[in-house]
Amino acid sequence: MRPGSTVFHPAALLLVLAAICNALYNILTRKLMEDGVHTTLFYSAFVGTLLLSLALPWAASEGLPGWRESALFLLLGLFAGLGHWFVISASMMAPASLLTPFTYLQMIWATLYGYAIFGQWPDRASALGIAVIVASGLFLALQERRGARNAVRLTRR
Repeated sequence: MRPGSTVFHPAALLLVLAAICNALYNILTRKLMEDGVHTTLFYSAFVGTLLLSLALPWAASEGLPGWRESALFLLLGLFAGLGHWFVISASMMAPASLLTPFTYLQMIWATLYGYAIFGQWPDRASALGIAVIVASGLFLALQERRGARNAVRLTRR
């Protein structure tokens, strides 16, 4: 979202909601990882099922999906579950400061999908915003990593 009201569209609030949900997902994944991978996967699937079941009355009016759509939904669930399992496993093995830079790959993939599906590249302002976000995130990760190294050196002395 850009500053100013001329480019604001109410659908942009969906992006804000998506960012909030993604942040909650990451926070809850870190909190629940002490309970184990399977418990965390169960709770995320359970909550997702409950929330998406609320949309069933509106989806049922569209008719039942065909075999192709059902297969795609099945693959979506499988890959999402595997992805979540990988995120939980990585969170158990490494600190968040080490994993955070990998989340910036999402911007690269989103840009590539935008081009592949819609034929659009980000404009200059968007590219600048992406560069600032990625650079600041990488800078913070490097600073935290240096701080951790210095703490280790101080404890060894």
